[in-house]
Amino acid sequence: STWGPLSLGSIFSMSEGNRVRVLPVFFVPTDQPLPTEAQSALFLRHLNWSRDRYAELLGQTFELEAEPVTYFANFPLLTYADLPEDAAPQIVAELLRFHGFNRFTCPYIYATVLMNPCENNPAGGGRPLNGGFNEGGGIVVMPSFALDHLPNFQSTLQHELGHAFGLLHTDVYGRSLEDDDSMMSYNPAHHTRFLEPSGTPAVLGPHEIAALSRNQRVFPGLAATGAASEYAEDPSLSSLGPQSIPDEVELGGEGEPRGYELFRDGERIEHVARCNRFEALAWFATHRALRGGEGELTATFEGDALYAEASGYELFFDGVRAGHEPALPRDEAAANLEWNVAQYKESRVVGRFNGALLYPPPPPRGFEMFFDGGRVSHEPDYTLEQAAPTLEANKSGDTVVMARFNGVPVV
Repeated sequence: STWGPLSLGSIFSMSEGNRVRVLPVFFVPTDQPLPTEAQSALFLRHLNWSRDRYAELLGQTFELEAEPVTYFANFPLLTYADLPEDAAPQIVAELLRFHGFNRFTCPYIYATVLMNPCENNPAGGGRPLNGGFNEGGGIVVMPSFALDHLPNFQSTLQHELGHAFGLLHTDVYGRSLEDDDSMMSYNPAHHTRFLEPSGTPAVLGPHEIAALSRNQRVFPGLAATGAASEYAEDPSLSSLGPQSIPDEVELGGEGEPRGYELFRDGERIEHVARCNRFEALAWFATHRALRGGEGELTATFEGDALYAEASGYELFFDGVRAGHEPALPRDEAAANLEWNVAQYKESRVVGRFNGALLYPPPPPRGFEMFFDGGRVSHEPDYTLEQAAPTLEANKSGDTVVMARFNGVPVV
């Protein structure tokens, strides 16, 4: 699947010669297990298989980082489960900050396995960060359940990487979504079976090859030849639009992004459009230190007020800071945010902890049982003592039976 709306054309370009590479990532929520060596090896094997398949179809392929990154996430699994777009925007935001990039400088397609051993969620998705072709990085998110248990993980990975490179589904071009030969269709005949290829593997159609030839930072030197040449300069060749990412500038509107704006006595004196909120905070602190005697200095990021003292817990109503508690522990801050969100439903209530977005704690969900990655039972009033025996009693046959208690895998 993909996230968000469609757009035509491109928006911004990174500097020439800055090649975008695929980076394997294991994204580990605070209450989930770390990836095993076997999972790391399997994921790299799948990515190299995808890389080889693109090489067979294009005559060249994407670059792949040799080792996966294990990232320790900010929140428990159920927090991400409740976020929009399968949590992809928040996952991107955390990875960008971890690496010190913004949406414009990111040199990676983040091929991400979200550690979720019980459930096939998210079912798989991908898109470029900035929309268009040749505009920088991207994101693919798939769950560890799929890596471990789903036979078509490989064919899905090829498809979602295509989205991260900017490709759309075949029906956008009037071709069948159910039985087209392209890997950007949903044709079940393309499904791999664990480490065995399909007898009728997917290909790349002329629209896809023409589109990938425009993504020179992933596929430098790729040319649209043969049937693809008909679409090489076609203005109707659509791409995915930009992703909305927390703490990054919003793309897709009229004119340049607002980004960082510095004001002296109400008059704008500095503007940096291509940045993120954390860079803006650092610049504001520097400008205050260097120019603090030149009048009243204020700053905004994407129109919301910035504050030089951004440590600890901050509470914002409609972009204006309403409270600041530097010493408040994170769990108390999350509880306070939860109360304010419930009390002031007509306001845009945002919490931050040490500058990063904070989310209210997810509600306890009790006992959940899953067959082959799909939830089949939910008992919110079960105790932990009841969870393990119930799981054991339901294990049978070839069905993959898993369970969670308050989001944590039952073992």
